[in-house]
Amino acid sequence: MNSDLRSLCDRVQRNCHISDARHGTEYGLCTYLMKMREYYRWEQGLGFDDPLPKAEVSDWLSAREAL
Repeated sequence: MNSDLRSLCDRVQRNCHISDARHGTEYGLCTYLMKMREYYRWEQGLGFDDPLPKAEVSDWLSAREAL
């Protein structure tokens, strides 16, 4: 991937993180956590029937919230 495209992708991803932070409170805690779990699955390229590593998901979620 060339540097211009990588830069664009990075900026789009940053805006997605900002949007997630601003609108995440619109969901109840259960719904928010389910959505984040599926977001982790998508971001990591895992299938719907792949088991999720609880410790890694927890660390990922903590890092996402800190971001």
